Amino acid sequence: YSWYCPEVKIRFVHNYTHLTAMETRLLCGSIDLEQDTVWQRISVEFKRKDEEKFSRKVSGNSGYLLGKPVLVTRLQIPENDTAEEKRSKKYMLSYFTNGTRDPDETFRLKLPKSRRNHCVLDDQFHHQVLFGESLWTKCNYSPQLNVSIESNLTLFCQQLQTNINDLLLHNLTPTSSDYNSLNLYLSKYGNPVNRSSDWIQLNSQNYINEPVTASSANSQLFSCNNMLLNVKYQFYHGKATVRHVPHQSVLQEAELVFGPRVNLQFTMDEEIRVPIYVQVQFFDLTAASGGSWIWGSGLHLMVFVVNLMVILLM
Repeated sequence: YSWYCPEVKIRFVHNYTHLTAMETRLLCGSIDLEQDTVWQRISVEFKRKDEEKFSRKVSGNSGYLLGKPVLVTRLQIPENDTAEEKRSKKYMLSYFTNGTRDPDETFRLKLPKSRRNHCVLDDQFHHQVLFGESLWTKCNYSPQLNVSIESNLTLFCQQLQTNINDLLLHNLTPTSSDYNSLNLYLSKYGNPVNRSSDWIQLNSQNYINEPVTASSANSQLFSCNNMLLNVKYQFYHGKATVRHVPHQSVLQEAELVFGPRVNLQFTMDEEIRVPIYVQVQFFDLTAASGGSWIWGSGLHLMVFVVNLMVILLM
């Protein structure tokens, strides 16, 4: 037996005008040299430098694949644009911005997740909206806020709602002064198309624009009124023929349904813990029932990275 590399992969890295590096991967193992024929496969690939900044992960070839992320983006609206400009101007979807494109994770819909009975939503720990997979989650939010008899209770309750919104409505920005219109668009296809008509706006349902207020019956009890604690995402999809390919899953409509406003009562000395709820449902408009929701060998790899300039100088 002898050492043998049946597969060799050579990758040239370039910036369109110059070759900048070369990477060679050898897949090796032991072989019986008494064999009559020994095969070796060599492949060559050219890769754009920093391609990860420009490439896009997709969720299907045309339509969506089950379990792949629902792809979302936002209109790039300058902060100082007026309401009139927002109505009349045409804006670009950030998903197709060249050069300064955001990472792929920016184009995912993230939801809070319970860890040790507390709400968590960060880059490493969260739920993600996956096509065709319904979800119901509950977690408890414990604010890092202090309250006392001297506190401005209205400001406390408003800050509490703001913090809860960061979990319930993560990265959802309104196009106006409230959440009746949302700056969030979803790709109809798993492989997005750079056409505004192939993206659908997330519709807002049952939003009540009532201010959060506070009231106090005595020095020990107080209430936060008109609090929002639950939302539901509803996605409607169906099978269609896309680019002459039949039976593709295409997203048709999406809604964010706001739950009812509630009043919360606390005591001054208790540890505040607020339960919040998020639900995700997918409805197949082309299902037979007229709409249902889905539940979701001794080889060693060696990598050698060689700067091309070294090779050229040899």
